[in-house]
Amino acid sequence: MLTASFIISIGPASAAADNEGRQAIQAERSHLMARYDNIWRDADDLHRQIDILKRITRTNHLMLFLIGKSLQDEYRDLHQVELDIRDANLALQ
Repeated sequence: MLTASFIISIGPASAAADNEGRQAIQAERSHLMARYDNIWRDADDLHRQIDILKRITRTNHLMLFLIGKSLQDEYRDLHQVELDIRDANLALQ
């Protein structure tokens, strides 16, 4: 009979310990879920930053191409004017 009363008295203590263990696991799980959400938010932010930089880079590449083309056009025009000046100088001689 002593054994039965001992088991009965341990039962609630055991249940309380199980409940505390369960609460500890739930608290850890909540902490892990919050960490998971934070990491995903950070990853999404980094992905957005990469997309922005890619757009800027594409825009910069396009702008550089257009400016470079304009510069080539200017050099071509300068060369043509130099040829015209040379022809005018030859005609004056």
